[in-house]
Amino acid sequence: MQGDCIWDMTIPPPEKSIYYFKAAAKVSFSDRDKLNGNYDISYEQFIHSVRNSLSDNIIHQSTIIRNTGEIIALLLYCGSETKVQLNQGKYTFKQSQTEKKLNIVLFINVILMVCLSALMTGLNHNFLQNRISQLWYIYPDSREINLPAQSLATFATFAILFNRLIPISIAIALEVARFFFFNLVQSDFEMAQFIDNQQKRDFSFTTCKVQNLNLHEELGQVRYILCDKTGTLTQNELIVRDILVCSNLEAQINRCIMLCHKCSLINSTMEQESKYCGESQDEITLLYHLKTQRISQISYRDSQLIEIDMYSSIEKYEILRTFEFTSERKLMSVIVQNLKDQKVYLFIKGADSAVLPFVNESIDKQSVQQMLNIESKKGHRTLVFAMRELFLHKDEDMLEIRESDILNDLIILGASSMEDLLQDSVFDCIQDFMAAGINVWMLTGDKLETSLEIARSCGLITQNEELIELTDDTFQMPAAKFSISICGEYFQKLLHEQTELFSDNILKFASSVVVNRCSPGQKAMITSYVKEKLCKQGTTLAIGDGGNDINMIQTAHIGIGVFGKEGNQAATYSDFAIPKFKALRRLLFWHGRSFGYHLTGYVKMFMFKNMTFGLVQLFQNLKTGFSGSTLFVDFEYGLYDPLMTVVYITNYCAFDQDIPFQVTNIESKLKFKLSQYYRYCRDEIQEKMLFPQYTLFWLPYIILSSAFIYYISESTLCGVSDQSGRITGFISWSSAIYFCLPIMHSMQVLIAFRNHTLWTFAALAFQVVVFFPVSLTLNELTPGSEKYRSMYLEIMSQELFWLVLFFMCSTLLLLKYGLDCYNQLIKAPQYTLIQ
Repeated sequence: MQGDCIWDMTIPPPEKSIYYFKAAAKVSFSDRDKLNGNYDISYEQFIHSVRNSLSDNIIHQSTIIRNTGEIIALLLYCGSETKVQLNQGKYTFKQSQTEKKLNIVLFINVILMVCLSALMTGLNHNFLQNRISQLWYIYPDSREINLPAQSLATFATFAILFNRLIPISIAIALEVARFFFFNLVQSDFEMAQFIDNQQKRDFSFTTCKVQNLNLHEELGQVRYILCDKTGTLTQNELIVRDILVCSNLEAQINRCIMLCHKCSLINSTMEQESKYCGESQDEITLLYHLKTQRISQISYRDSQLIEIDMYSSIEKYEILRTFEFTSERKLMSVIVQNLKDQKVYLFIKGADSAVLPFVNESIDKQSVQQMLNIESKKGHRTLVFAMRELFLHKDEDMLEIRESDILNDLIILGASSMEDLLQDSVFDCIQDFMAAGINVWMLTGDKLETSLEIARSCGLITQNEELIELTDDTFQMPAAKFSISICGEYFQKLLHEQTELFSDNILKFASSVVVNRCSPGQKAMITSYVKEKLCKQGTTLAIGDGGNDINMIQTAHIGIGVFGKEGNQAATYSDFAIPKFKALRRLLFWHGRSFGYHLTGYVKMFMFKNMTFGLVQLFQNLKTGFSGSTLFVDFEYGLYDPLMTVVYITNYCAFDQDIPFQVTNIESKLKFKLSQYYRYCRDEIQEKMLFPQYTLFWLPYIILSSAFIYYISESTLCGVSDQSGRITGFISWSSAIYFCLPIMHSMQVLIAFRNHTLWTFAALAFQVVVFFPVSLTLNELTPGSEKYRSMYLEIMSQELFWLVLFFMCSTLLLLKYGLDCYNQLIKAPQYTLIQ
């Protein structure tokens, strides 16, 4: 630009709203007097060139500037003040619902431990007060006993004895299981995508990426999926299905396509052919269609001149004025002058509802509309093209022309029919999600017509249900099945006003919801609403592929990013990243359901092995005058949890498969729908883990098992003597209990396994191999008399010891197996698998 330019611009503070911008600019050019003056720049001028070339040169973040030698730029906002960054929101730590329930279980156990310790301390205090004179062999001088200090020490002793009621190691073991499961998910080739790029003579390989290890089980509890449209459900690729021509005007409609657009021609020294670049995928697709059909192509383009090659003939046009597309007008028009015959033309393209009202009265609008309706029912996107010749004076100022003055008496040239292809298996995936009781919402920034077309093609909206477009506060609940369509701005308005529509949670009863014209901030707001109001007990999942989906992804319980053609911003900020939408089905139905199912059993069996170890100590102290004496020696107490029991159950949580993954591609072999099984595992197993499964069934079973093990061992083995006639005492039933607990736990896990592999038997063998030799070796090394060590060996050499051990284990295992049979064969026989 030649000459001096003085800018004086006033802009508002950073504003989150995408669709709001208001500024004032004072511009002075030394050589362009007609551009000097004050300008009020609003949102429409910021986005589109409406008045003059000043607003036409405003560009946005991430814009690629090509074919430009020099630029003068004024930076309005940067960094955290840009609208994109303001709409991103802040990252919040995500914790799974199952982990929260596990924390409640642990909290209950803490309370139980404190109460039991306090109760036993009180009983010990009362016992000493009443019988301390009889315990002269323990307390020779009872007057020197400080009972309050003794009670405090007793409480600490019982807290140590009962600390196994709080299985701290469950968190560590769970992280180990998650790590192995994380590798299993990432190495699943069923979710991988191979891309063979023949032009570059290479191929790429992309598979699922796990970026948050805390949410595996959440994938099995999803109730709401909120998904983007473009690039997530669709391939982000348009295909021209047909160009409908009216009255032999094929040449004119081709000219309209070549002239009425905002695409630039990119000439690269690295490539032989030039490329089209623009913000509208529709325009780029149409231009490439004409080029590949060898009908016409652009040979030169700048801001004032466009040169096209039509049927091997060069035509040059001067661009006099451009009225860009807006969502309100739903059309775009351009005034050009043919430099050969000097004629001026107005070319127009847009939606049928915006163009047809301005056509010549002699044209049969009804037949044109019927032709367009046929294409719309196919789910195709349509654009109508029209033109007229203008008779303007050569000295007339183009900036003073208003579009409304020339937008009349149009001639219809024809229409284009394009299809935004869905990704593979999108329709089947959404049908399975809905069959699994998952509500699917589509949040898109596209206009209403486009969003509804895609919703119908992917199965969100069916012909058998009523479609309700919410545009005002009047709404009556339909009697039949219905879907809802609503604008993002109107949704936000209703939320702020707390209308009856939301207080009654009418959206919960809709089979699907389509939100159009939705900004990134509104996507996050809607996700937060669904998360807090509609899905309080379940899990929300958000999936998208673009930077405008990041806020939504971070707001939901689970964020899924799709590796997109326009970048990997969403995948970078997500909890899980997948190459295609269809991989979400396998991620939920196979991996998420499987890990959630096994985690529920893992928690219950882990609590069993730890709580029984602590409760038998309780029964022992009820027998010994609440003295705080331990039933086990120190090495048994220390090695029971980390070495004797944790390996096998961690293997169960990480590697077991209730449905073998080998039947992935042959689900027809299953006697049930996988979507229904997902629903059963979510509703009947995972969500009921805390109540009633743990509180009403598992906790009483643990207490009953602990009492059974202790009193059967104590009553049958208390009088056992060795070969010399010596009574072995509590060592006999202590050894039986210590042997019974790991064996019981290992057999429980063995019964719970559904897919036995070499790894499962190796883990069981390792636990058995470690348990017996370590127990025998450490007993030999235990400090104490030879008398104690010989008793230990004498007890295990007696038949009664093994008979009692077998009786206790078999009785409790039969009870556990009976409960499992009830759950599988009676409550849900259709999901029982015969291994």
